[in-house]
Amino acid sequence: MLCNYASVMMARDVTTGTQVARWPLHTEDLMLLPLPADDPDPAAFDDPTELRPERAKNQHRTSGAGIHRCVESNLARLELSVALQGGLRALPDYRLDPEQEAKWAPGQIRGLR
Repeated sequence: MLCNYASVMMARDVTTGTQVARWPLHTEDLMLLPLPADDPDPAAFDDPTELRPERAKNQHRTSGAGIHRCVESNLARLELSVALQGGLRALPDYRLDPEQEAKWAPGQIRGLR
């Protein structure tokens, strides 16, 4: 199962002390706000937690949506395509070891280690 979060998260300063659930938040604390990588809804996608770049219907909101859409999202998609194609050409026999558990890098920019 893949993590259902975007690779980039927003960081925000807490401006007023409060409590969320049982966790206290103090003024000037830093919070990471993960953006869910829509959509893990099984009614919307077959196997929603599986990475399937070829999906025709792929309305995730990793780069925002509507008027809040990241202006660089199309460039990022193109850069990712070029990087993946180049990487696969350079390492044609690269394979993931199915016996190894995926480990995620923590922090504001997430990714597989």
